[in-house]
Amino acid sequence: MPFAELVDLVLPRTCVGCAARGHGWCARCRAGCARPARLPGPSRLARLGVYAITGHTGSARAAVLAYKERNRRDLARELAGVFAAAVPGVRGAEHGTDRRSVCLVPAPSARQASVARGGAHMSRIAREVAVLLGEGARVAEPFALTRGVRDSVGLDRGARLANLTGHLRLTGEDLPGGDEAVVLLDDVVTTGATVTACARALRSHGVRPVAALALTSPARP
Repeated sequence: MPFAELVDLVLPRTCVGCAARGHGWCARCRAGCARPARLPGPSRLARLGVYAITGHTGSARAAVLAYKERNRRDLARELAGVFAAAVPGVRGAEHGTDRRSVCLVPAPSARQASVARGGAHMSRIAREVAVLLGEGARVAEPFALTRGVRDSVGLDRGARLANLTGHLRLTGEDLPGGDEAVVLLDDVVTTGATVTACARALRSHGVRPVAALALTSPARP
């Protein structure tokens, strides 16, 4: 018996939204996620369309926190499903009938956080999203955060951006190509500082992302 199935027998999963057994985030709770909405403030800051699928409330907020902070890695597939359903619409809203293949670029995690979470949490989701999107989708991970980056909790937009800009670097080993439509992925957009820093870094190397997509945002209308 696969290890995951054995774990489910011993410690059955429960939905983070309604506590239904056998689900990490059940279809009924995921159905509460609205269509992606463009976030005016973060979009102006990043100089590209920044979208959030839903607000940072309810079961979506619970799913993000459980996945990031409570080691609920089993949620990756369900979170990825919500992202995968939203990517085509966001890409189309920004570039119409763009026929280029899509390159998903996850927001980077600090090394200490990645170790605590068993790996970079957005990278895991991005890989699942690429699988769900199928042929023509791939993941690139060109970013790294250097030592000394601070936790962004409690920082205002300017401080968040300065903090990331000083510690975000491109490795140069996995840059998206010019024939790819680049979509940045993050779990939560608050001020837009993270996607702005990522977009600026890519543009400095001649790569222009078409959009950024987050699962939740407190700023979502």
